[in-house]
Amino acid sequence: MIRSIRDHLYLVDDEFRGDPEVNRFFLELLRQPEGVYTQLQRMNRYGLLAAYIPAFENIVGRMQYDLFHVYTVDQHTLFVVRNLRRFAYGKYKERFPHTREVFKRIAKPELLYLAAMFHDIAKGRGGDHSELGETDAMEFCERLAIEPGERKMVAWLVRYHLLMSETAQGKDLSDPKNIQAFAELVGNTRYLDHLYLLTVADIAGTSPKLWNNWKNKLLWELYLACGDALRRGLENPIKRATRIRETRSAALSRLLRRGVDPNAINELWATLPEYAFWRLSPDQLEWTSETVVSEPGQEQHIAVRPVQPHGVSELLVSVPDHDGLFAAVTSVLDEMGLDVMSARVLTTNDRRSYDLFQLMDAHGEVINEVDAAELVSRLQEAAAESGPRAPVERKLSRQLRHFTMEPDIRFRKDPDGGGTVLRVDCSDQPGLLSRLAAAIFQQGVQVHNARIATFGEKVEDTFLVSDAEHRPLTAEAQEALADAIRRHLDDEQKRAS
Repeated sequence: MIRSIRDHLYLVDDEFRGDPEVNRFFLELLRQPEGVYTQLQRMNRYGLLAAYIPAFENIVGRMQYDLFHVYTVDQHTLFVVRNLRRFAYGKYKERFPHTREVFKRIAKPELLYLAAMFHDIAKGRGGDHSELGETDAMEFCERLAIEPGERKMVAWLVRYHLLMSETAQGKDLSDPKNIQAFAELVGNTRYLDHLYLLTVADIAGTSPKLWNNWKNKLLWELYLACGDALRRGLENPIKRATRIRETRSAALSRLLRRGVDPNAINELWATLPEYAFWRLSPDQLEWTSETVVSEPGQEQHIAVRPVQPHGVSELLVSVPDHDGLFAAVTSVLDEMGLDVMSARVLTTNDRRSYDLFQLMDAHGEVINEVDAAELVSRLQEAAAESGPRAPVERKLSRQLRHFTMEPDIRFRKDPDGGGTVLRVDCSDQPGLLSRLAAAIFQQGVQVHNARIATFGEKVEDTFLVSDAEHRPLTAEAQEALADAIRRHLDDEQKRAS
């Protein structure tokens, strides 16, 4: 039977592919309650899928030479379909906590499977694979006689299949402006449901280690925030003043229920910059506030807590502020082999830090109690120092040595006018954040916020920075900082090779 299929693939010609009955059968296959992934896998193995969808032939066996993808493009594509199928079943709820409830709202899952099949179909052709794939998807949906509104959605999903991942990992989700911009691109809750499921399936189908609780948290946070924006109406965007009021109110209610002195809370909050109340969640504001006010008169407030549902630990560093504090803290995190997922770097009106880091250990888990105690102890010492410690020397892994890229360093004006946004795209390496922080410190530049996104061997780190007077960086200062970053990364590359 298998030999017969392979021997007769020549019969799958343009006339066969254009046959309405054949196309109806294929669409019916995608609508089956069971066996969709298995049959697509068999079609791919025997060459029938590439014969039926000629564009698919280009990705069969195509390797992706990075550390981000561990499968060939066709394998990855079918694993994405398999993940989408799994979302319908409760037994995968532990790994994918929210997908089943969203999947229940999908009226035609076959449209999702089509988007999955075409999302990477243009890999290796040159050009933007998302745009090229969009065209292929639209043409194939027309061949299947799918109605115009539905094929438009499939094509849109292919075109924007990276949008949600890039937004969740690369943008500050506490900023209502970022949520509004994302919601305007998505447009409606139907597209949002489909995009969310496709994004989760895509990440989880890329590498067994890539999907984790942190990515789940980011995507779900963006999903909920976008859903709220769409239901509220794009013409009525949430204002920061509203976010600030809601955050303060929710945190205060919780603190009062816990018996925290309201006068102490108000006294602390009077020292916090306004942006603290929209960058921090109510839960973060509650925890950090209680930590600080519960020990009045203490100079250092350094604490670690696990946030189990998100798979991270949060670190608060509230100490007398000084130049180089951020670099000193990241040096300690580097020493202990901890990964920084994000950082909120705040300074109070009375010149104290109010910094919040979200961390994972080297295994992608929350920090255990022993390491947490060690971290606090080391930070108490480092907080009194004037700058970063000597860098930890490590050898790059064999895989990382083969996947190096020139750092891409860009600056843009902060849309809020308070500073400069620095973005560094470069190869991942041990201690990267601490080296970036050291370069920034040596140039006399202040860090106010940091966003860390890792995609396999590639890192995209974004910082909100200013000069010592809290002004945007001049063109000369930007150039000097870029040169310093390149030197630090180049020196480390030579040491680690």
